[in-house]
Amino acid sequence: MPISNRLDEVRSRVHEILESGYQLDFNTVEKILDHYFSQQFLPRWYFHANSPAEIASHVFAITQLLNAQHAYLTQVSADGRAITYFLNVGRDYPGRLEAILQENQLMDIGSFDAVRTRSGIGIITLEKRGRSRMAATGPEIDDADLLLARTRRYGADHHYRHTEAFVSCLTPEYVLEEIASTADPPRIHRHQNLFERAIETEVPVVIVQPTDQERAGDNERLTASETRIAVAVHNPVPGFAVEGVAVFTRHGINIRRAYFDTFSYGAARESEVGVLSVYVASDTHVEELVGELQNLSSHFDPAEKNTTLTVVEESIRCISRPEAAPEATARALETLRHIAARNGDLSSSEETGVFLLNSLTDFFDGARSLGVLDNDVVMQMLLRFEAFEEFWVEQNEGRRSRHLPAFRTKHNGVRGTVKGGLRIDPIVEFVEVSALAFMMTWKCARSRILFGGGKGGLKITADYHKSDKLEAFDTLANFGRALFLVTGPFRDVPAGDVGCGPREIGNMFEGFKSALRDLALMAYGVKHGATLFGNRVVSTVEARRILLDGFGIDYQDRQTMRELVFSERYLELVAAAQITGKPFMGIDARTGATGRGLMYSLLAVVTRLHLDGQWEPSEPLEEPETTLLHRLASYREASILAQNGAPPVTDEEWRQSDAYRKLLGGRRVVVQGSGKVGGSLLKELARYGVNLIAIADKDGAIVGDQIPVAELLAHVAQTGSVVGFTTGVERTIRGASEGAQILEMPCDILVPAALENAITASNAPRILAQVVACGSNGPNTSKAEQILFDRGVVVLYDFLANGAGVVASYFEWLRNLAQRRRYEAESIHNQEFRPEGLDSFIMPEFRSRIRKILADPEDQKSTSGWNLLMRDIMFAAVNDDYNESRAEAISMKSAGYRNAIARVLVAMLLRETTGNRSRIWAGLQRATRSYLKPFFHHPEAALFHPSAADMYELLERNESAAAR
Repeated sequence: MPISNRLDEVRSRVHEILESGYQLDFNTVEKILDHYFSQQFLPRWYFHANSPAEIASHVFAITQLLNAQHAYLTQVSADGRAITYFLNVGRDYPGRLEAILQENQLMDIGSFDAVRTRSGIGIITLEKRGRSRMAATGPEIDDADLLLARTRRYGADHHYRHTEAFVSCLTPEYVLEEIASTADPPRIHRHQNLFERAIETEVPVVIVQPTDQERAGDNERLTASETRIAVAVHNPVPGFAVEGVAVFTRHGINIRRAYFDTFSYGAARESEVGVLSVYVASDTHVEELVGELQNLSSHFDPAEKNTTLTVVEESIRCISRPEAAPEATARALETLRHIAARNGDLSSSEETGVFLLNSLTDFFDGARSLGVLDNDVVMQMLLRFEAFEEFWVEQNEGRRSRHLPAFRTKHNGVRGTVKGGLRIDPIVEFVEVSALAFMMTWKCARSRILFGGGKGGLKITADYHKSDKLEAFDTLANFGRALFLVTGPFRDVPAGDVGCGPREIGNMFEGFKSALRDLALMAYGVKHGATLFGNRVVSTVEARRILLDGFGIDYQDRQTMRELVFSERYLELVAAAQITGKPFMGIDARTGATGRGLMYSLLAVVTRLHLDGQWEPSEPLEEPETTLLHRLASYREASILAQNGAPPVTDEEWRQSDAYRKLLGGRRVVVQGSGKVGGSLLKELARYGVNLIAIADKDGAIVGDQIPVAELLAHVAQTGSVVGFTTGVERTIRGASEGAQILEMPCDILVPAALENAITASNAPRILAQVVACGSNGPNTSKAEQILFDRGVVVLYDFLANGAGVVASYFEWLRNLAQRRRYEAESIHNQEFRPEGLDSFIMPEFRSRIRKILADPEDQKSTSGWNLLMRDIMFAAVNDDYNESRAEAISMKSAGYRNAIARVLVAMLLRETTGNRSRIWAGLQRATRSYLKPFFHHPEAALFHPSAADMYELLERNESAAAR
């Protein structure tokens, strides 16, 4: 497509967005675009580097939001991987660009463009490393091929040695920008030369060139004569671009325009060349500048990078990208298979200890047991992430501000609203959040609650908690505003996690309420055009879409909209289900839920071990107690369906039975972690008379006999550590790493409830516990899981054992939905509230029990009802995994993954088109299809397709007919 035609097409689309989405009138839009798309306003590459939606939001920000009170406005791109600063007229000065780069030091910037328009507005766009957002199409592909051929020829003519490495670096964005540029000589040749020279040396390469003899269109530069100073470095240090720009600041030189590009190459993109190009007035004295630029700290050892994680991240992003070519996704999948196989290979001494790699390795093992590991189509379906949301969260400290990286990752929401906690911690990274989101999908599927998998995180600085309380609150509020736009009760529901407790959740909830009100005012027509949510411009059209998709409110329902705008009570009820773990409007069953569920899973496995003759009671059980254990041991998914969700034992039978005191009395327990999980588990187990012989935390460990739990937890609450407690303690071990030695103590129950990689291939052979109950996420590496299984240690794996936290969050979410629906029925529509109106969100196997709880207000009775339901969910899951593990000679974790994968796969199949469903089914092994049969017949399946119960037989008949 000719450049002029492409610009016309982009302009037409931008016009449409501004007029319909931002509600600007036709004449105003035309006036704006006449200048914005003029030949002298912005360089042509700008219109290729940004989508029409991004250009429209830029236009709106510059013309409608930027005013004399602002030095600049910021706006984050739709994919969250770029931020644009709009500098007001007269607000640019030497040092402004450096200050902007400084406040984004933590954001892993891979490139930036800093230009000024004819109107005096400055536009500075910073992009995260590895951003990819467009691909050449149609005639552009031919132009791109021609450009790359010319680049290779140019390299051959100049006898360059690294031409292919340079060509491999070029992103589709770079190539399209180069095609659009009218510069002569082209930028790509200059970069190719700098790339070649930089690779050959470890010191910066600096060139100074006047531009008055170069040809460029009027829109490429603002003045006819400039001087370009370019600096290229091989494997630059992270702060290279900032240091380079700082040189100009120190000399008081105003930068006309500047660009920074990184060219990554190598099999794992482990090496790169950074090129900083700065344009200044032609009469600038640059001699001293050159000397300082040549002395910049430059070289960074690529061996310090975790290249395996880089490859894993790129592979996951590729598989998740809708527009990715089939051959690219196939290569990405094969790469993940290879890395996972290596990570789980017991013959190799290599063990990375990375949670994401261990999650993938264990997932692949479960996929193998289901028979789908080698099915590319199915594996890509299961691995594909729905969204990678990234945010630039502003943190202010006095007059200093900076952006902190934050994430909200959504893996798979095919079974229901996406769910997952928020981590606020210095170690938060994209790969960690992605791993936890991935794990949440299977955690929710294994417990059968109708949620999908997501996770979020804010990477704070080490001194964050030393910040002024108001500043810390503002940082959290900024994070909340960013989250608000991508979450919602029917879209994605966050919760607390590491560093994010009830107080932080409560603060964010208040922010959600105010943001929801702004959204409602726009959708209702009280506010016009668009508004800023943090650093995102939201149009009226988008506000209405968010209300509908995220909150289930149609802006055309005037009665409901009026209530939302003018009633704080209804506003609060609508927002309540958007986040769980709240200090108010929550449920009491949520408090300590993870530890309570961990206890239930322990009771369930001890029940099975006892009935199998592998766990002796401290005193003989009476016949009614043994009968009760048999009833609990037989409680499985099939029996739940057969009994219409009725509990295996009554509440009274459960409370009065002495069976578990006899099974657990005197049993030796070792716990790593004294926090929310470890502490609450001990509180729950104390009633059964367990013998706590050791416990560790961040400061060390204590070892003894009959350590009193209640006194210990009171000490921890007061001092923040187990170290220093003396009752029943025989010795104290100081230091976190030293305290880890308690994991190898002889005991009956070992509970790693603090750290990832607590048990590895190194110490797994020395674990002497009969049962390992994983209270934290990823406490065992993949190799450790296999070693423990081979040694006969029973492992209650993480996303089973600690799954009750999200189960209780599901209960809280249902309660909040019921409270909202009750208000809508009784106060807005003058109708009777009926709990069955929530059936599409309720686990169908427990529908009658949940309806009964929701029919009444939250009180002590409902708390008891929720806890009993949690118990039954945990017992059933443990029983099914235990049975399958023994029958198939696989670990309980492999059994759990197989069950969870099957449940998610069936939901995905039911939501597919008829043709796709049949094609996918035809590629499945017979044993796999047979295993999936009960999942089609499960009442949950009817939520995804009305004919789900008959679908299995239909697919099998069609397959048999095709085979004939």
